[in-house]
Amino acid sequence: MPRNDQIDQLTVTQVGKLVGVSASSVKRWIDEGRLSAWRTVGGHRRIAVGEALRFVREQRIEFADRSLLLGAGRPAPQPEPTHSSGNDAFADQLFRSLVSEDDVAAADLILTLSRAGMDVPTLCDGPIRHSMGRIATLDLSEAEIIILEHRASDRLVGALHRLRSSLAPPLRSAPVALGGAMEGDPYLLPSLSAAMTLLEAGYRVHNLGPNLPIRALQHAIEASRPQLVWLSASTTSSGTELTRTAGRLARFAQARGARLVLGGRGIFGRQVSSAPGVEILESMRELAIYGRGIRGSPSVAL
Repeated sequence: MPRNDQIDQLTVTQVGKLVGVSASSVKRWIDEGRLSAWRTVGGHRRIAVGEALRFVREQRIEFADRSLLLGAGRPAPQPEPTHSSGNDAFADQLFRSLVSEDDVAAADLILTLSRAGMDVPTLCDGPIRHSMGRIATLDLSEAEIIILEHRASDRLVGALHRLRSSLAPPLRSAPVALGGAMEGDPYLLPSLSAAMTLLEAGYRVHNLGPNLPIRALQHAIEASRPQLVWLSASTTSSGTELTRTAGRLARFAQARGARLVLGGRGIFGRQVSSAPGVEILESMRELAIYGRGIRGSPSVAL
């Protein structure tokens, strides 16, 4: 077992910040044996810097915060240029385009950022999420904010559809991913973002859109036999109900060789526990990493 004073080390939280995911995702990688770690005398997990870099390279993950590597006893690596998901300049620029009268400015900016090397998860977790969140804080009436949010969402949906045509098509042999927003959830953008993220990760995607009845989703799973199923929950009245629904759907999916992931703002901040077989993910970055991690792995019918 390595000693703390012999090698450079990172905490679970630091590894999460390094690649832009939650600490729970890092713990899951460790539990799955994909990332090696050891425990301190106090029971805290530690990951060697070299092991973290190995994992990042093998999974083709972009760094979200490379500053964590500075002062770790070695020079910071020199990865290919990328954009931070929290880049305020891009978020401000996109926000201005969404609240303006220019219907094409948002799409043009997103295409420009993509061509400059910004991937779909970074776009969704960074400029898109921050811009939409900023609209909700404007000093306007509730009706005015709703109108702005709907207009902005419509522009972003159009922009992502334009971006989709510029992405490399998946191989015919690529695994299938399908999903949508749960029944009663009218939002288009979160499920489309998930679809775009998984398309870029190498899946053939079937986005079934908003307000998706569970029975319809089960029918699609039966017909398409996907490897991954996503369910977006942007609004929900009952965390207990959501947990129960996700658990039933996870058992149905697992019996057909698929894995279920759950995400959305309707989950976080509510009492939603992770039912057996359900992966709760907090960002598109986590979805991309999870999707790449299970590609090619054998599906197990339970």
